[in-house]
Amino acid sequence: MPGGNLLCMNADLEAAQALGFGNSIISTNNSGYSSVPDNTTPEEILSYILKGCQTHVQHSLLNFKDTVSSNDFQHLRNFPYMVKYEADSFTKFIESLGNPRINVWWKHKLNYWDICASTMNIGEG
Repeated sequence: MPGGNLLCMNADLEAAQALGFGNSIISTNNSGYSSVPDNTTPEEILSYILKGCQTHVQHSLLNFKDTVSSNDFQHLRNFPYMVKYEADSFTKFIESLGNPRINVWWKHKLNYWDICASTMNIGEG
């Protein structure tokens, strides 16, 4: 929107939080001003503005620390730093753990992990 100044949104990579924001912000998009195409979906607009809070992402992983080996836990903690083409092999790793809670966690994060910088968010950086 002309005169607008939204550069990004800090988020904890929680689907409801991200999708709610995408739905609320899409109606204010002006492609001539933002360069975000008019036919962008609420989910797609997140790739332009959503930044994940690595502190919260890493904190959420503590729920699994006692359920996997230390090597597997470290591998889990490194997921924000992988590149998109590694997602399939990481998904296989997750499935190999045989932990339903971790499977649900990864399914929840899979759509958003690659659109945020692998550093602290703008509010903490």
